[in-house]
Amino acid sequence: MTVLLVLAADMGMAQFQRYPLQQKVAPFNNKSQSDVSRTKAMPADTLPFWDDFSKPLKYTMGIFADTARWENSFSVWVNDGMGINPPTINVATFDGLDSAGLPYNPNEILSAGYTDNLTSKPLDLSESKVALSERAGVYLSFFYQWSGNVEAPDAKDFLEVDFKSNEDTGWESVMVIFPGNRPQSNVFYDTIVQISGDRFFHDKFQFRFRSFGRLSGPFDAWNIDYVYVNKNRNINDLSFPDRALSTQLGPLFGQYRSIPRRHFFSNEQLTAPT
Repeated sequence: MTVLLVLAADMGMAQFQRYPLQQKVAPFNNKSQSDVSRTKAMPADTLPFWDDFSKPLKYTMGIFADTARWENSFSVWVNDGMGINPPTINVATFDGLDSAGLPYNPNEILSAGYTDNLTSKPLDLSESKVALSERAGVYLSFFYQWSGNVEAPDAKDFLEVDFKSNEDTGWESVMVIFPGNRPQSNVFYDTIVQISGDRFFHDKFQFRFRSFGRLSGPFDAWNIDYVYVNKNRNINDLSFPDRALSTQLGPLFGQYRSIPRRHFFSNEQLTAPT
């Protein structure tokens, strides 16, 4: 694809020159095959699994989920502005843009399908790590919000949670969330799902979030935060005893850049974080 650039000369003459448009590229597309092989050969992690997206990876193309916890998930945008009153700073936003910030299908405006994907690194849930007596207490919990500060999903759009089994069936859908399940688009809702079934307790278990919506741009958005997997839990274990910040730090001295020393120690001008 090219664009035409008009250059005006001193004598009023015009000349046309062609310059190719610079194309966006997804992060890590220049990794060697040996790098990919080493990643796949790494041992599976053990419980607990936890991520509130406060430690994202920053690249020139954007901010993405930590590769120490997630794999092949660069389509999901980690940010601190698309969620409204999130549990902690930063959310993972799902929409119709890929890892390069481009629509999955720019040619068909109303085309819908699976869009962003956030897939965990493998977790070792084999009997050596999770005893048979502990299996009933293994749960995945997370917070989700539809829309937030982004375009709202339609009634037919959804956020899906899948588990990877040790059988030929591969991925299995265990939860589907529609916007109508919860009435308010500016609220983060907590939810929990049990990892139940012998087929999921193996040494390469994974879970993933997938969104379904329009493929033509930043539409039908979902935000998730505070993903937590562990054993010794129950269906009512929705609390998160975390003292993390939920907003960016404000100015230390309110409207001032500096204050007298005696004011500092009197604590009257300090702006407390939330």
